[in-house]
Amino acid sequence: ARRRREREGDGGDGGGEEGYAYEPYDERTVQETGSTKGSKFNHVWGPDTQNEYIYQSIGQRCVSDVFQGYNVCVFMYGQTGSGKTHTMTGNPSDPGLIPRCCDELFRTIGADKTRQYLVRASYLEIYNERIFDLLQSKRELQLRLNGDKDEFVAVGVKETIVKSSRDLTALLEKGQAAKIMGVSNLNDHSSRSHCLFSVIVESAVHATGGGAAAGGAESTEGSAEEQKGGEEKEATPAEGGDAGAPGLVTVARLQLVDLAGSETVSSTNSAQRRETGNINQSLGSLKTVIKAKAERAQHIPYRNSELTKLLKGSLGGNSLTHMICCLNPSMEQKRESKFTLSFGSLAQKIVNLPLKNETSDDKEALLRKYQAELAQMRSKLARLSEAEAEVNRLRDMQAAVLTGPEVAEKEAELKAVRKKLANERRALAQEKRRSSELQLNIEVELEKHNQRDEDLAATLAAQEQELAEMRRSLEARYVQAHADLAQAFDEEKAAFQLQQQTVSQQAKEWEAERTRLLQEAQQHRTEQQQMEQQRQIIQVANERVRQQIALVQAKEAELAARESALAGAAPPVGSLAGAAAGVAPEVVSQLQRQLRELQAKYDESQSMQLALRLQLEEYEGRLRQGMSTPRSRLNAALRTAEADVS
Repeated sequence: ARRRREREGDGGDGGGEEGYAYEPYDERTVQETGSTKGSKFNHVWGPDTQNEYIYQSIGQRCVSDVFQGYNVCVFMYGQTGSGKTHTMTGNPSDPGLIPRCCDELFRTIGADKTRQYLVRASYLEIYNERIFDLLQSKRELQLRLNGDKDEFVAVGVKETIVKSSRDLTALLEKGQAAKIMGVSNLNDHSSRSHCLFSVIVESAVHATGGGAAAGGAESTEGSAEEQKGGEEKEATPAEGGDAGAPGLVTVARLQLVDLAGSETVSSTNSAQRRETGNINQSLGSLKTVIKAKAERAQHIPYRNSELTKLLKGSLGGNSLTHMICCLNPSMEQKRESKFTLSFGSLAQKIVNLPLKNETSDDKEALLRKYQAELAQMRSKLARLSEAEAEVNRLRDMQAAVLTGPEVAEKEAELKAVRKKLANERRALAQEKRRSSELQLNIEVELEKHNQRDEDLAATLAAQEQELAEMRRSLEARYVQAHADLAQAFDEEKAAFQLQQQTVSQQAKEWEAERTRLLQEAQQHRTEQQQMEQQRQIIQVANERVRQQIALVQAKEAELAARESALAGAAPPVGSLAGAAAGVAPEVVSQLQRQLRELQAKYDESQSMQLALRLQLEEYEGRLRQGMSTPRSRLNAALRTAEADVS
């Protein structure tokens, strides 16, 4: 995250004390919308940023630091599907960091005529906490602690020597074809392993006598293991140089790490849960190491994971380390994005102290081995040339002097020279034979590798064709299923709309029925009020009838009293009887007639009141029945419609 640069001393020629100073970056802040807090980083790139701009921001400085003798590490961190592999490797139209750095490496080597260079590369994969060499048909390797550098190294890793950017790109493509990929719920082309692509650049000033460093398509098994034996070799020391002290070889490593994406176990299928668990375990160990480094802890748990063991050199101090955090812009991955940002903020607290990597040990610098072998071959060629010149001189002398006392001596000297020359020629023939055998072995190995590459390419082509056919089949099934679902949805939609129209029509009918019933109820209430008024009128009439009956009864009593009085006075029988006969029967009959009429009216009013009461009860029953039935039907229909909508 933070980067230190070497500062030259006062002498101007590298003789002064060396110090380190920060080179500031432009700070950028990433914060959540609506929040006042954020995370500061050296660079922030949007989703439309091309890989070329990222390379100009970081990659060029990384290559420059490698040529100055510093170890450099760039590793990608983020969840699955966030763009780590694309940023690291890219595609033909937008190459990533690795191919651009490879091009820049050999562009710089081609422009530098003062130094010799030896470039070798390796490609490792960590899958389920096991280490495989992608350049040796996925041979499984074991780690060993290198006590001299306090770093873990892979025993038997294949470091292939390359002479051009094309060779380096071919190695990268070969390793990518062998690494494990998979389909996850978040990415159709997901890396299921951690990959470490390492490029080691050795350089020294040209040896006396000229010549270039050894290169080609041969490879080495481990950095300390020699491939060729023979006589003791004479080392040719380097002389002067801007990037190293006299007699020293600069050995710098560019390590490009593509970490597998973090993801939750619940977002993967059952077949990938073991992979996801191992990936998350190694990333968790990496976070623990970074947290311990940031907090200046006494113990750093590098041994918890194979990943942290291999990255110990990059995280332990002697490296310029860059971390690129990749985010998924989806709101569904907000939690993982915030975790990635916090991880990057934690990594910024680590301060490394990188040093120039210069050595004179042939076990570490293969360039010195090849220089010694070239010097030995030049010495042998020089001795052979001297012997041939001496033979030619003696032949000339033999032709000039045919007789004399020195002939025997010269012949003996000539035999000795011829014997020495024969020995030299036999030694040279043996050396050539060993070289031819080595070249033949290399060609056989290359032929095997080429055949294996062709077989892998054919297998890959067949698998790609099979995948293409499966993809076309899946696309056809998807289109058919989508069409069927769309048709079913349209049918369901039409049925629902029809049912909704039916329900709306029934609701309108029930509303009209309800309005009619309310009108009938209002009419019934009006009729009830009218009946109540008639009942009150009948009650008043009944009261009047009762009063008239009482009055008639009073008149009858009065008449009876008058009759009794008349009978007590005893008037003349004839006149009194006539008066009584002429008055009393008429009055009595009239009163009786009125009494009968009032009784009839009273009976009629009672029957009318009873009829009105019965009619009122009938209307009230009909009203209750008429209002409850449509309401229950309406409620049932509404419940049915709501269920259909749900």
